[in-house]
Amino acid sequence: MSKLPVSECILLGMPNSKDDWKSTAGGMGCLFLLFVVGWLAYGAYGLLDESGWIQHSHDTPVWIEGEWLTSEYRGCKMPGRAWGELPTYAHLLCGKGLQNIDDAWPAPFRNGLSPEEYVGVFSKGHWDTAEHYFHVLPVRYWGKINRLDRDTFSWSCQKQESGLVCYAVN
Repeated sequence: MSKLPVSECILLGMPNSKDDWKSTAGGMGCLFLLFVVGWLAYGAYGLLDESGWIQHSHDTPVWIEGEWLTSEYRGCKMPGRAWGELPTYAHLLCGKGLQNIDDAWPAPFRNGLSPEEYVGVFSKGHWDTAEHYFHVLPVRYWGKINRLDRDTFSWSCQKQESGLVCYAVN
């Protein structure tokens, strides 16, 4: 039985011949090594994602209060899971003075809704009744977006020429 050197397994990813697959140091060793490396990479990615070090990009409906200049930062709120599965159902509410406000729903947004829209969004969780207030923008998120620990997420978002870049605050 021929033995496949580990360096060859790492470089090529698989044994060279049928005999190499049969040898313990060849095929099985390579498969085990590839499994361990894949498992470690998956675990490392999960840890980095949990820590907010992985960027996620999503086209997100964004409600914007007033004019928002390019490069300007704003505090934005994202109502959580009660309104749908994140990140697919995510909506950002970006008001002018939301940096230190705990309220997920800015007063100008709430007050701008008709009674039917208000009931649709707040009672039934149907964004479609108020979608015409939102602009769909490409948003790059730094931080966890799909979390179970909160009902509302706070973001510090910067307006870019081609969308937003948002950093998790909580």
